[in-house]
Amino acid sequence: MTYQGRLVKKHPNYGFIRFKNSAGVSRDVFVHFGSYLHGFIPELNQIVEFEFGPSVVEGKPPVAIRVRVVKTADQVVAEFQAQLEQQGGV
Repeated sequence: MTYQGRLVKKHPNYGFIRFKNSAGVSRDVFVHFGSYLHGFIPELNQIVEFEFGPSVVEGKPPVAIRVRVVKTADQVVAEFQAQLEQQGGV
């Protein structure tokens, strides 16, 4: 099963993806950037699809694996700006 979320925190080799769980609650999931599929580069605010996989550390929650970019950060910002313009905010 795939999930969709947004990369909200970025460190040198890992980050956190915010997504809504089945109860509609926003949660953050750890992602190691080695889990991005070949050719995809992590950027803050990009929209990604991912699956859950087991953590390599026992007792930790599942992590994001097989991460694929759906929208780049630039696309997300452009869509937001277009919405603001339509509302007369810019």
